[in-house]
Amino acid sequence: MRLVLRIPFPTPSLNEMANVRSPWNYKTTRERWARYVTDAWFEAKAEAGRGPSLWHRPPGCKVRVTIERYTRTENALDVDNLIGGFKPVLDALRTLALVDDDKHAAIELLARQPKNPFRYPMNWTQITLQRLDAGENGEAR
Repeated sequence: MRLVLRIPFPTPSLNEMANVRSPWNYKTTRERWARYVTDAWFEAKAEAGRGPSLWHRPPGCKVRVTIERYTRTENALDVDNLIGGFKPVLDALRTLALVDDDKHAAIELLARQPKNPFRYPMNWTQITLQRLDAGENGEAR
């Protein structure tokens, strides 16, 4: 079972969040990303229509979280800035209960930063959630 969320904004970098001196500014960033992820979740539900359940995550299920930060240049952020900027995104996924927890035992995080093939939006984020407990046909791995 897979869920793909598309957000028309790039994830922040670790440097952007480290230069914030006030804890209120990080709270604002976290709330903004919670709103972005919520909006993307509702858009995915609307696209799926009235078909089968879009995303069902049983408690204790490990989830592969792939976050792709599309940019116009391939070397936009270095690795530590890229992964460090995912913190508000992972917090938003946990708040929405799309993942159990943002610890290593609950998720398998894959970070990518491919070059954006489109002109607009210039920078955007795609989050793909995939359950690791069962295969495509429901068989346990």
